[in-house]
Amino acid sequence: MTGTVLTERVFGSADYDAVTPSLYTRLLTTGDGPPTPDARLAGTTTCGGPLWSTHVTAAGLGSAAAQLAGHAGVNTVTLAPALTPPPQLGLASAFATHLSAERARQHLTGTWITSSARPDPLPGFVRLPHLLTVTTVPTSQDTVVWELMAHAAIPAWLDGPLPEPLFAEIHHDALLRLRAAARHGHLPETAEGRQLGRLLRDRYLSLRLVYQHPHLFTTLLCTWEGI
Repeated sequence: MTGTVLTERVFGSADYDAVTPSLYTRLLTTGDGPPTPDARLAGTTTCGGPLWSTHVTAAGLGSAAAQLAGHAGVNTVTLAPALTPPPQLGLASAFATHLSAERARQHLTGTWITSSARPDPLPGFVRLPHLLTVTTVPTSQDTVVWELMAHAAIPAWLDGPLPEPLFAEIHHDALLRLRAAARHGHLPETAEGRQLGRLLRDRYLSLRLVYQHPHLFTTLLCTWEGI
């Protein structure tokens, strides 16, 4: 019997949500409708649905996102600091929608919060640097979109407890380089490199894989990059 092969969602510019630029700090949401009476239309999702914008203060961006995520009918929230380039916001928002769909299929419930830049720490939440592949014709590149996930949601998402969360935060650039090496068939010729190669036969190099095999990735990066 063979297991299910997990394929990666690769994003291109056509997959980004269409977001209008703004001089103000705001939160972008998707869901059943405007999350607050003062929300305004900020663009459209790739599925054609409305993307709503709620202005907030920069100092309370994470807290406001967590509060908005508790509103009924809100599916995703994306942090949008003032002057963030629309393509970065569009990718972060589209990734939030992707997370919502994938986790619904896995019977995980919640409202998912993303950010194109590393958000400030928020009590009760963990910062997750998700590893993404973005196509930029004629090549592909690896990037990070951040998520703020409630501590209580971690075990169901990870199928276990969260290992040291700062490892991926600190070394996400090295993990992106490792993804590029794997894509081009240049994994280290070590026992750990071969073990990762076997895992990648039916998985892709995601943050979830990193957290499910912390010793493997710590050893890989120590020997490969000397962290």
